Amino acid sequence: MILTVTMNASVDITYVMDELKTDGTNRVANVTKTAGGKGLNVTRVLKQVHA
Repeated sequence: MILTVTMNASVDITYVMDELKTDGTNRVANVTKTAGGKGLNVTRVLKQVHA
């Protein structure tokens, strides 16, 4: 088990678009919100590599 104590957690928001128009309106296809910040990001990577 990994325990993370993070004093400055944040929310990372990712917007996914099917295409990027430079001269028109861009529509978002998907929005993902995840917990972020240095401590949480390190914990997420450690979990992925099974540390």
